[in-house]
Amino acid sequence: MCSYMEIAFEKYKKQIQARLKEMGYDEDGFVLIDGFVNQQLQNTLTGGIVVGGPSIPCVVVVDKTGKLHYLALKIVLPDISYE
Repeated sequence: MCSYMEIAFEKYKKQIQARLKEMGYDEDGFVLIDGFVNQQLQNTLTGGIVVGGPSIPCVVVVDKTGKLHYLALKIVLPDISYE
C-alpha cells in the first residue's frame, strides 16, 4: 500500500517476463497480460464503487485453463520503487 508515481509497464516488461520465468511461469504455459492491475483494499463491503484508497499493484498471468494469477508487483520486482 503506497502512493506511487507513474510506472510504465513497457519499461519493465522484459524484467517482469524474466522474473516470471525464474518463478516458474514459462512462456509455454502462461501469458503475461500487458499492463498493471490495482487490487483495491476495503475495510468494509458496500454496494457502491470505491474510487481511490489503498491498493496493491499487480501483474497478471493467464494459464492454459484461463485462470488468472495475480502477482504483487513488489514480489515480482522487489527493487522497483513506487516513490
